[in-house]
Amino acid sequence: MKTVKLNFFWFLAFFLVAETFLATLLAISGLFNFFFFCLTTILLGLIFFWLFRRKNFQIQPLDKLSGGVLLTLFLFGGALSWFSSPTIFGGRDEGSYANSAIILANTGKLTEHSLLSATFHQIYGTGKALNFPGFNFQENGDIKSQFLPAYPVWLAIFYKIFGLTGFKLANLFPFILLVFSLFSLFRLLFLERNQKLSLKEKNLFALLPVLLTLSSLPFTIFYKFTLSEIWFASLIWLSLYITAIYFFAQRNRAIYYSALLPLLLLPLSRIEGPVIIFMLLLFFILEDSVNFKKVEYQSPFALLGGIFFLTVIWEPNFFINALKGVAEPFFSNTTLLDHSIQKNFSPDDWKNCYLAKIFFTYNLWPFWLMLGGSLFHLLRKFYHNWRTKDHLSHSLPLSPFFILLPTFFYFWDANISLDHPWMLRRFIFSLLPLAILYSAHFLLLIYSKSSRLAWFVIVTLLAVNISLFWSDKEIILINSDSEKTTNSTSSELQPLNFLTFVPQQKLLNQLLTLDKQIQPTNKDLILVSQKSSGSGWSIIAEPWRNLLGRQAIYFFNPSDLEKIDRQKFEKIFLVTSENETSLYEKIPKEKLFSYQLKNDFLLPSREPLTRPRGLMLETTGAVYLLK
Repeated sequence: MKTVKLNFFWFLAFFLVAETFLATLLAISGLFNFFFFCLTTILLGLIFFWLFRRKNFQIQPLDKLSGGVLLTLFLFGGALSWFSSPTIFGGRDEGSYANSAIILANTGKLTEHSLLSATFHQIYGTGKALNFPGFNFQENGDIKSQFLPAYPVWLAIFYKIFGLTGFKLANLFPFILLVFSLFSLFRLLFLERNQKLSLKEKNLFALLPVLLTLSSLPFTIFYKFTLSEIWFASLIWLSLYITAIYFFAQRNRAIYYSALLPLLLLPLSRIEGPVIIFMLLLFFILEDSVNFKKVEYQSPFALLGGIFFLTVIWEPNFFINALKGVAEPFFSNTTLLDHSIQKNFSPDDWKNCYLAKIFFTYNLWPFWLMLGGSLFHLLRKFYHNWRTKDHLSHSLPLSPFFILLPTFFYFWDANISLDHPWMLRRFIFSLLPLAILYSAHFLLLIYSKSSRLAWFVIVTLLAVNISLFWSDKEIILINSDSEKTTNSTSSELQPLNFLTFVPQQKLLNQLLTLDKQIQPTNKDLILVSQKSSGSGWSIIAEPWRNLLGRQAIYFFNPSDLEKIDRQKFEKIFLVTSENETSLYEKIPKEKLFSYQLKNDFLLPSREPLTRPRGLMLETTGAVYLLK
């Protein structure tokens, strides 16, 4: 089996990956609690200790450059975590992930049964739980996240240990791991064997993927949300780097198993996971056919296939819906599986060059073009040398491109709501890191021809990237006037920097204040309108229910009130914004008091040439007691 020789950071990554996988198994089994989590942590620690004692694992010293990069990433990521807030409000995926994690931490299971879930399951039946955004109703009335479990488990671990602060810290290590993997992979593929560069030049260029990633606005934006893309990317790029080590330096079973360890979580994370595993399998078959004939090399992929098969059995609806979305663009003006789905063959992404304009707005075109230039150079070299004895030195630099090739589908159809910056989630985990890796290589090629031109391009790229961090935030405030029956609003623009912008800042504290004003008991029902906080992407019902333990629920259909057994609740409150009162005007009710909430959020936009902007909206609403 031999030895894995790496610095301590990679062994820490292996431990956290293995711990998350075991915790995911506990969650699926309904045993995610303090006792079993500590037990698996101790057992895993003993296994790692045994592997170190047997010399299967050996820690190599961390070179100064790598140490400096890790410190820089920790400080940068720590700053982003400081300027963030737990994204626990409902309406979008980040809230669904976070609330799924809270439920898991509180109950030890991925499902939850409550009076609310049973009540609204009787109204809507099994399927999508519209009153619980991001969740589905099970046949027994339980609610269960519509997402695969691995990332909610990762979040639940941090929430269990650090409380709400854990959501601010959850993306820190994955972000460091992603960028450090890019940095290390670039050094290994393009710098270590480059005889034309001095040591100083190698060290300078090794920093290029780091600088390009840190200056890329989409990474900074999505870091502050509990979304799975950065975490998923860290698993992929960790595996790609260890795979490169296997082929370049340490071709033994120990490093081979280490390269495949992060893949254990891929089938349990996202729909792209099994496809990426399959592409990596093809790469090993093509480039390591001698070893791959052995059972010990085939068995890890058999295990991964088994995990995927069991995940499909356990979560069939997730994969059915995901495949619908992928297959949808291939059907022109036809009905696909669902009579409500009809779409032209040409996806909306490219109508009026929408996606091209988005790439311009976020300064992504230079990276896509340099990606193409680098791949052209590498593919040409591979074509001329693929039959030579050292063909691996030409195929291995192409391995990230080959393994992630299926994700290029998102260039044609991102298969997501097209408002930005949210649609760029599809590019975060594979395509943008891939572009950064090969852009750094392309700049290295330019440097070999003209150092001045290379540095000019690098400085220009970084300057344009950094300039995108500045935008503006519109502030809309309520001006109360006791002499008038209605309130007027005033607005102003303030400068905004995405490094320090905090989405949903102080909204939870305002919710706590509102809860104290209402003073509900756990036997009261609280019906919450979609925009009670001013934004449908910040529904306050979710943390009200999962954090404060209230019977609060998103309520959008007034006719549902007739189907609720009101005898099960002592009081029923309605919390709605001023703009939505007409929706509930036919419901008999008594106004208790008015409230005001201030909510900071990123403004979703369908204007592709408009920079992302912030909005601080003060919303007036009222709390009613239903008669």
